[in-house]
Amino acid sequence: MRATGDPAARNLPLGLVIPLLGELLGGARMWVNYGLNRVRFPGPLPADAFVRLHASVMEVVTKDGAVQVTLDLTVEVQHQAEPACVAEAVFRYYP
Repeated sequence: MRATGDPAARNLPLGLVIPLLGELLGGARMWVNYGLNRVRFPGPLPADAFVRLHASVMEVVTKDGAVQVTLDLTVEVQHQAEPACVAEAVFRYYP
């Protein structure tokens, strides 16, 4: 199944980002998903596929008593050259 027709199937890789980020974001009292700067879905996400989240920090700034972190996220699919999702996500941490 190529994730281009059904909006729910197309957004599935993006929906997996929050559970996969749980381990990375652990230590803050509260964090808020502040939004997305850009999102692309270059490849499909087949049913029962194994996925891995690759995250790298692009920017860290202090805003309104919080630490705003911009992450470059890639949802990789095992045995597939193209990632299922590439996104630039913004989170705010409240210590």
